Amino acid sequence: MEAHTVVTISPDELFELIRSAVRSSLSDAPSIQEGGGASGAKRRKLISPKGIEEEFGINRRMLLYWRQEGIGPAYKNFGRRIFYDRVIFEKFVASGQIQTTGLVS
Repeated sequence: MEAHTVVTISPDELFELIRSAVRSSLSDAPSIQEGGGASGAKRRKLISPKGIEEEFGINRRMLLYWRQEGIGPAYKNFGRRIFYDRVIFEKFVASGQIQTTGLVS
């Protein structure tokens, strides 16, 4: 007869394991040195809605609306946390750029 091992874990302990794994994977992600900053902060490959709001000025509620409507940039979710790939997000923002022409006299 085959023996089986049963491991029990509380939801809180499971949450902490998942949180630790996500943080570990995010800290292992490659980052790019930001040029010219006095703080020498690093730009992460993945950026949260809060980070987008702080850096680009796009409200988190707008990002939520875009996700719900399926019209925004691609995103990743880890549990209930949402992250955007910085390069994809920057391309999405740039795709909405409107080129204006000079005044016609």
